[in-house]
Amino acid sequence: MVNSESTLTGFDIALIGAAHTGKSTLIKRYAALLPQSKHTIAQGEDAFAHTISNGEDQITIWDIVGQGRYQRVREQLFQHVPVFALVYDVSSPSTFFDLMFWRDIIMGFAHRARLVVIGNKIDLPMIVPPEEAQGWASGLDMPFLTTSALTGEGVLALFEFLMGEAGRERQRRIAR
Repeated sequence: MVNSESTLTGFDIALIGAAHTGKSTLIKRYAALLPQSKHTIAQGEDAFAHTISNGEDQITIWDIVGQGRYQRVREQLFQHVPVFALVYDVSSPSTFFDLMFWRDIIMGFAHRARLVVIGNKIDLPMIVPPEEAQGWASGLDMPFLTTSALTGEGVLALFEFLMGEAGRERQRRIAR
């Protein structure tokens, strides 16, 4: 398994969801949008750890592999990550319906984690109505954001939001 302890500021977040929802592309787009950032990728048996640093801050973004055979290793990782982005493809209803599965898996091992719902690929025709996704997310006290990894729309705002959530969650954990 890739080391789940990040260095420097220790911002850890994870993107999880069905295959082909654009998780890896979101991370790569984010790194490309940051001026003078350094992006490294480490591959473990369960996840890719994307580390992005700009000299001041460092964020480790875990791109979680979804196959069931990695469940045991994922459980270890989940306990260290305070914020998870549940990513679905707005043009693929099955990826949206899979989010409840991913939510349940995460909450089974990281019940204090903060979850955020991300509708990606908004450059494609939206088959999943954004109101449906927003309603589901709101009903479970999860923020909802939309992005396009292809065009970059919403990508910076997404990761700024996730880092803010990670910082707040870290403060809550320290206060406990």
